[in-house]
Amino acid sequence: MDTQILLTPGPTPIPPQTLQMESLPIIHHRTKEFAELFNDLQKNLQNM
Repeated sequence: MDTQILLTPGPTPIPPQTLQMESLPIIHHRTKEFAELFNDLQKNLQNM
């Protein structure tokens, strides 16, 4: 078996806003809230 080595820089500073968002509860992918969020995301990506 080949040995793989991951060479990534680190530690990487994480902005406080990102840490705050990561601490929120996970939105289940089968909820209405997730569907709305996902639809908004798709619309925004089409405008890029």
